[in-house]
Amino acid sequence: MQALLSTGSNARGQLASGDFEDLNKFSAGDAPKNVTVLSIATGSNHTLILSESSTDAGIQRQLWGAGDGSRGQLGPGYKEEQLRDGRLGQTQFRQISLPLEALGLRNYSPKLIAATWETSYLVLTMDGTHDIILSMGSNDFGDLGIGKTGVIKDPGLHVVSLSHLASRKGISLETGTFCVKQVATGQRHVIFLIHAVDPHSPPRKQEVLVGWGSARHGQLGQNIVSPGSSLPLYVPLPALVSLPPDALSQNETIEMMALGIQHSLFLTSSGHLISLGSNRKGQLNLALHPPPGRILSIGSTWNGTYAVVAEGDELSLYSSGSNTHGQLGQGYIGQQGSGVGTVTFSRRLDAHKSSVQIACGTEHVLALVTEYQSDDHLDHELWVWGWNEHGNLGTGTTSDTSTPIRIWSSTQNGRPDLLMNGIQCIKGLWAGSGTSWIACQLIQQHGDAH
Repeated sequence: MQALLSTGSNARGQLASGDFEDLNKFSAGDAPKNVTVLSIATGSNHTLILSESSTDAGIQRQLWGAGDGSRGQLGPGYKEEQLRDGRLGQTQFRQISLPLEALGLRNYSPKLIAATWETSYLVLTMDGTHDIILSMGSNDFGDLGIGKTGVIKDPGLHVVSLSHLASRKGISLETGTFCVKQVATGQRHVIFLIHAVDPHSPPRKQEVLVGWGSARHGQLGQNIVSPGSSLPLYVPLPALVSLPPDALSQNETIEMMALGIQHSLFLTSSGHLISLGSNRKGQLNLALHPPPGRILSIGSTWNGTYAVVAEGDELSLYSSGSNTHGQLGQGYIGQQGSGVGTVTFSRRLDAHKSSVQIACGTEHVLALVTEYQSDDHLDHELWVWGWNEHGNLGTGTTSDTSTPIRIWSSTQNGRPDLLMNGIQCIKGLWAGSGTSWIACQLIQQHGDAH
């Protein structure tokens, strides 16, 4: 049987636990039933779930929301419901019904979700045409990508147009075909990785980075202004994100992105890290002084950078940046030198047998360590560290920790004191603004055939 567990901040009901009380242990709330959770996106006080389920008509995808939707971040229907019921937030997950037919998007299906502080993003797809980007919610920093900032009279659903970018790249993002491959968000900026195709003969393919929102620290690149001009506070209309000259070699592509408050990270297909934005907290030091070995994956807290690195026979997790709550996982709190170092797991990880999946919240980190034992047996461990004011580490306390704590292991069947002894395996993990989430398979008991 599958379950979705959460812990941490719950001021507006974003954990869907039925109330507004914080949790310090992973617990099952009012998660959607009989669905597979594909991804979770979190803002300051709201949560989105993208799920899929099997129906008579085939595989269907659904969008769910909980928490604060007062700025429109949970869809255009939420505010009316909130005013009618007089509630501060939605404490249960409810399916978000979007007026796609009114926008001429009736046959489109949700593909990707993302969220900044009080804004949500949805990528729709349909065979034979280009993807559609939708935004909803706050627009304080141009978060909606519609060319203006501030309060919008219609806090509904907005189709983000990219047609004005066609002349900049020579590839039509309006009449041609483009596919959104990834989306990453910081507190107030968003970047989409797009594969574009010009339909003219001969067809051309190109990788494009498009972003908008907060830009003052260079997190959206330098080409958003003319030479000699200062960077704007925000960019309210989608712009091409420029990487440093020669950052990508020929035929090299972007494989992964991670965004903080004031910095943006890009992992290339050759395993090196490209960074944009502020280094005031040392968050770019890991990219500027890369570790030996090949970087396999990356993550970002508000002001930190994390990289899973294969070094010969060993797998390591490096970190740099702000360490005010021990979120670098290096065994101390506060800054020491450049801050670049390894996360201090209590045991060695074999690069040939192990993998590490990380989920970075505002100032805390989850790591799922998977170790291969045989073709039909994998061992799993869940480690947590960093900021824990709201119980978002799930340790049963609200104390920060600078050293990773293992709170669950498949070989030990979890820790009963943390309500995790019924978990068979973890399928996915996510971290947000003082919140943490895991999708897991529960151990079947008493002949349960779920």
